[in-house]
Amino acid sequence: MRRLVLTLCLSCGAPATLVAQASDTGVGAFLRPLMPVGIVQAEILQILAPPRMAALTAKVQNAAKADPEWWRAHLARGTPGQPLPYDARMGMTESEYRELLASTDSLVMRPSGTATIEIEETTTGWRLGSGTTVPELRGVEVDTVAGVARTSFGVLGTRSSVAPSDAQRATGRWAGVQWRREEISPDGRTGVSARLAVGRLEASGQTLLFLDGKHVIDGQASPRVLTMVRWQAK
Repeated sequence: MRRLVLTLCLSCGAPATLVAQASDTGVGAFLRPLMPVGIVQAEILQILAPPRMAALTAKVQNAAKADPEWWRAHLARGTPGQPLPYDARMGMTESEYRELLASTDSLVMRPSGTATIEIEETTTGWRLGSGTTVPELRGVEVDTVAGVARTSFGVLGTRSSVAPSDAQRATGRWAGVQWRREEISPDGRTGVSARLAVGRLEASGQTLLFLDGKHVIDGQASPRVLTMVRWQAK
């Protein structure tokens, strides 16, 4: 359910305001206290939604399963950062769809477990090492010299800064850096969509890191990776 909610509202993974790109030096200086070299204990975060939101999401989920070709085409028409347009084939009224979009404000993040994160310093940034117990994050690398992030979804080459915003209701206000790769074909049948973000939570000062991505091959999307963790920064 949570994956579909994030698909409906393409910016919901971490709602935030994009601001001008920082310099490579600035990014490194910002990230250094957030990425303490060595072993850190982290909380794994889970998205929780109210029952009404879950019920509305199930309607769209059923509609997407019933007509996957339409759903892929509808996703392809979406604009990153904006909710998908309403379509009567979503299995709900337009009023219900507006209610669903409004209910994304009620999403919250809660700890669902713990993890070990091994942070290694490289000559150009940081890498999450083999001691990282979250498989999806193991090997993730931030290169502040090249200005990219390297993940299982390939090189994420589009970097931007994230400013604190009251719209970040699920996580709480945070500031950070994110890297994206959006290479989905016009018909939605092939490609990759991924985002990595690292930032500091305003209230607690903790590091927030998340990876969100999927591959699409021959019209079939791989299970979407959505992993979010937080740990105590320096």
